[in-house]
Amino acid sequence: MRSFRRLVIRGIAGRGIVALLGVLEPRKWPEGLHAIINALDSPDMQEVAICTLEIACEDFSHKLDFEINGNQLLDTLIPKFLLLSDHSSAKIRSQSLKCLSFFIPTKAPSRVAHTDDFIACLLKRVSDDDPLVRRCVCQALVLLLAKQPKKLVTRLQDITEYMLSRTKDKNKDIALEACKFWLLFAEDVDLAPHLQTLLGKVAPILLERLVYSKDDLPRLGGDVQDNAAVPSKYLDIEPNEYGQDSHGLKRDCNSGTLKPDEEDHADRQSDRRNLRQYATIALSTLASQFSKDILNVLLEPVKEKLRSDDWLQRESAILALGIIAKGCVEAIGPHLPTLISYLNEAINDDRPLIRTTTCWTFGQYTCWYTHLFSEEYKATYFIPAVESLLRMALDNNERVQDAGCSAFMTLTEAAGSELVPFLEPVLRNFVLAFKKYQRKNMLILYQVLGKLADNTGDSLQNPICVEILMPPVMAK
Repeated sequence: MRSFRRLVIRGIAGRGIVALLGVLEPRKWPEGLHAIINALDSPDMQEVAICTLEIACEDFSHKLDFEINGNQLLDTLIPKFLLLSDHSSAKIRSQSLKCLSFFIPTKAPSRVAHTDDFIACLLKRVSDDDPLVRRCVCQALVLLLAKQPKKLVTRLQDITEYMLSRTKDKNKDIALEACKFWLLFAEDVDLAPHLQTLLGKVAPILLERLVYSKDDLPRLGGDVQDNAAVPSKYLDIEPNEYGQDSHGLKRDCNSGTLKPDEEDHADRQSDRRNLRQYATIALSTLASQFSKDILNVLLEPVKEKLRSDDWLQRESAILALGIIAKGCVEAIGPHLPTLISYLNEAINDDRPLIRTTTCWTFGQYTCWYTHLFSEEYKATYFIPAVESLLRMALDNNERVQDAGCSAFMTLTEAAGSELVPFLEPVLRNFVLAFKKYQRKNMLILYQVLGKLADNTGDSLQNPICVEILMPPVMAK
């Protein structure tokens, strides 16, 4: 108990020192900094000293690049952190790595001069069995890839092997950091030749990280079938403006890559971007950069998952088809008739999450099945897609309703005036939604009608359309 109290008191004192440094400016209190740095050499004081410096480095790393008595402070501090990264205490090892990482975004000459030493220090920790240390190593490598990618090239084989292993890590926080690494790697054009040789290893691992864990399901309501009759709580209602993409992952029409929205459609209750989302964005970027190559790697694993008896595997494969849609649009073309037929079946699955994901994936292929307007293609692909999405918009699950409406908006934008001959049945379908939807999904219902108005010209002014649409609108 006495030692615990001592630690608490020292912790409070450390936070007080950091507060003073923030007020006084570090360069104006060199004595205080020297006392903390010297404490790093004392076994009895190391822990509180490193805790104090961790906060200081996080809060004002850019203010620690100055001279004291003719010597650069960081020339003293960084070597001490490098030494402590090999400490017997996992806590001190991880805190030392954090302190070093806080300086990566800075251009401090002392930090730049020690970059090679830092990389060597990180590679020395690749066999560390402590989860927090592994996570810190991943975070540091991600930061170095973002700021000094050329520095990593000479050790790229060792680094990529480590990050492949960490992408498969059972600890989701570690795997998430590793997914960030592949995202940055894919975005760096200069590193493309290095990444291309790794596609056969990277892409299948990212594909596996798309699978929901069983721990995710209660939060996502995976076992809830029919909830359309349950009144919405006000906390469930998200403010959306007309025209805003509301289903989580936006797609850049020019690049074909997914852009992360503030929240993923399937994970809106999450406070931060999760592993599945990072894997999604990384895989989308890979598809955009290496279209044909990524399809060659993923096609068979995806087909195998689509045939799986495990619905979580099937759902992840359906998501993968949507993720690579725009990036692989030309290469995947010969396979689309079969894949679209599969989606038309999957959209009727008993599992709401499969129906939800299938709606989203349908939306990613609208450019294909809305622009092949021979009568045969209309009958085989376009009309079944319209019917499927309209049916999902009237599903008994609120999440599926939302996904159906979102996908139908995407279809509306792609099809434009080609939807005009079908406006009457489309409107009658959405009129039924006015009676079925709870308050939460009424917002997206109005968005759908807005999209129809934007993309079908003056057709909604047709007296028949007005007669169908106005009574329920006015009633609300």
